Amino acid sequence: MQISHQDIKKATYEVIKSALEAGFEETSNFIGFYAKCAKLIRDSNDPKAVVIRSALKIFPDEETWTQKKNELALKYRGNLRLDLLKLYELYHTLSDLERCNSKETRMTDADIDKLLDRL
Repeated sequence: MQISHQDIKKATYEVIKSALEAGFEETSNFIGFYAKCAKLIRDSNDPKAVVIRSALKIFPDEETWTQKKNELALKYRGNLRLDLLKLYELYHTLSDLERCNSKETRMTDADIDKLLDRL
């Protein structure tokens, strides 16, 4: 499954919309946080790198995803909960994909030995 920065940006916009509809003030810390995230993606020269970096920071391991899901389920209700879960599921999936890719492309000691032999 490919996840683009556009998917993350759209999901972040949905979280902001749901929060406003749920009664959060535009000036609340919640809206401010997600607005900052959306602006960072929207205004970046490399939005793909921004969302990958964020995904790895939010979900450095599998356990963190379980904790985040439980936290969201307890703290939020209705459409806001669903939109938050969707957003963080995208980040989690992207984080998993990136961790798998980095393991596959990581150089082994044998690779370094071959490099040293060529030099």
